[in-house]
Amino acid sequence: MLSVEEARTKARRCYEKRYPAWAVHTIAEALQQAGDVACAPDQWSIGLKPPTEKEVLQDHLQAHAWADSWRRTAEAFSVDFAERSWPSVGTQHVPLKLTLANAGEIAAFADCSRHWETCLQRTKAFATKLVAPRDHAARTLSPADLARFERHVSSLVSLPEDDWQRLCDVLRWLQEHPSAALFARELPVRGVDSKWVERHNRLVWDLGEALTSQPVRIRLKAPTQFRVRLLDEHRSVCGLRDFAASADELAHLHDPPRTVVICENLVSLLTLPPFSEVLGMHGAGYAVGDLASIPWLRQARVLYWGDLDSHGFAILNRLRSHLPHAESVLMDPATLCAHLDLCVPDSTPTTAELDHLTALEREALCTLLSHDPALRLEQERIPYVFCCKTLEKAVNVGGT
Repeated sequence: MLSVEEARTKARRCYEKRYPAWAVHTIAEALQQAGDVACAPDQWSIGLKPPTEKEVLQDHLQAHAWADSWRRTAEAFSVDFAERSWPSVGTQHVPLKLTLANAGEIAAFADCSRHWETCLQRTKAFATKLVAPRDHAARTLSPADLARFERHVSSLVSLPEDDWQRLCDVLRWLQEHPSAALFARELPVRGVDSKWVERHNRLVWDLGEALTSQPVRIRLKAPTQFRVRLLDEHRSVCGLRDFAASADELAHLHDPPRTVVICENLVSLLTLPPFSEVLGMHGAGYAVGDLASIPWLRQARVLYWGDLDSHGFAILNRLRSHLPHAESVLMDPATLCAHLDLCVPDSTPTTAELDHLTALEREALCTLLSHDPALRLEQERIPYVFCCKTLEKAVNVGGT
């Protein structure tokens, strides 16, 4: 015998699983795009596992109490009954099946009515006030955008009312300024600051992109500053040969050198020797991928010098995924073997798949990981004279 509370629990699971899809269908209906979503709110039914004659005889009080509980439930919800004629207990009117006709009934039976009302209210507001507001031309959401909204339905419903209103204000502002690039601190929405945007960044970014059809360009943090040294003693930028700039600013560097040496560690950059027509740059660890946005790096010869350890190769792998022509220097088996005594244990080696390494780089990495524990050889531990000679040879090879 399935009790009313057990049925409520099952209904609640059904509701929690399906309500985001129902919310998306509500949006699609409001936008006359119902054909773009998979399913509408449908009925849900469940068998009540009525007792057998034997079970009634064993505990007729429990059986009657169970049937009475479903009779009371039938006053508000659809419960199918059937007559059972049993020789020992006579004719009984037995509940067989509960049927809930739509999303509202499922939510009500599952004690989720308030949650569903909030969901409907916010879903309809999103569709009518943001996607197709009266003062803007009507637009549609792509199936991908509708799927993106579905992923965030639970977050939208759980927002406190004041945060929901702030989110709507932010999304409306983004619609009116789709190309704006600014820090979160600059958003002219009352009650919205950097910390608020950081807490709700996925909602702002994903829903903002769905509404504007372009990436949201709100920054939470200042862009990474990359330390740069012009190693050519005859070159400078406004009299500077050592400075820091963002990748966006470096993209506008006039007449950049033909060769760039990117160093994983700052000290390595600061101690690079002079080279004609060469620029030295600090890669800032895993932020090195940001450098791919610099157009002239795609035409320059790029040498990368990182630590001889798993993370150094992982950073090289990230750089090469953006700049496939990047070459490594001082990250080969010969350099490692010549300084194996200077290695130290690597307590946290990365296990990431590195698909952009050469055969020699993989050999060096395998040597490091073959030890227990794994080893690492930091750039600063390799003798300075050896580094300078190797770098000079690498730079000159490219220049011949």
